[in-house]
Amino acid sequence: MANFCTKCGAPLVDGQPCQCCQEEEERNEYVEYGKNVFQTILELIKRPVDGFLESAENEDSKVGLILMGIEAILNGLFLYVLVSKIYSAIYSASSSMMGTSFTNTVSNQMQVPSAGGFFIKGLIVSAIISLIISVLVLGLMKALGKAEINWFQSCQITGMKSLGVSLGLILAILGLFVGLYAFAFITFLIGTVLGYIYFASVMISYPDTSKNAVVYSMLILVIVMAIIGSFITAEMISSAGMSSLQSLQNIL
Repeated sequence: MANFCTKCGAPLVDGQPCQCCQEEEERNEYVEYGKNVFQTILELIKRPVDGFLESAENEDSKVGLILMGIEAILNGLFLYVLVSKIYSAIYSASSSMMGTSFTNTVSNQMQVPSAGGFFIKGLIVSAIISLIISVLVLGLMKALGKAEINWFQSCQITGMKSLGVSLGLILAILGLFVGLYAFAFITFLIGTVLGYIYFASVMISYPDTSKNAVVYSMLILVIVMAIIGSFITAEMISSAGMSSLQSLQNIL
């Protein structure tokens, strides 16, 4: 006589646990992992340096990668909402100044950008920048700082920057949604500054390193990030300008 699962009634094979029990255990493991990550992030916010040092003891911790992913998503959302607001403002201004006919033409030619455009672009660019920074951190901390560090630990250092930036982005996005543009701009800047404060603090606090060499490693990183940021900003402005010019030509 076959044994049956007491939960779903499915027959049990060779005394093995039922598939529904295995799926339930896996779901509980994911929930527990999510809770642990959330608690770690809260601890990093409350105690940035001490929390980081405790987290970095786990050489295989994925928290840094998770924080980098969160920043990438928030950057994509921020860019999408910002561009949407700009397009809406252009539409409203043309409506009040040029009348209904011209407004309808603008509406047809200057559609609000899709999430698959600016959102994905912001996400991908942010993720690539974070990965580049992590590679540079790993190389410089090993070469100059003589640190015992692996890829996941370098991502945790970069993740601290992402944590500070993400806190500012959350408030900035909320500010854009409710129309508090000055608040959004200020919180975006504060988050960026906070992210680099976190970043510098944990780099200089990383155990068993040559602190003087770490300072110069940070200088090299800032220079590289400034060059990359300037290049990306110039490309995005050029792309936006060409898109606006094309839209204007279509209207005319």
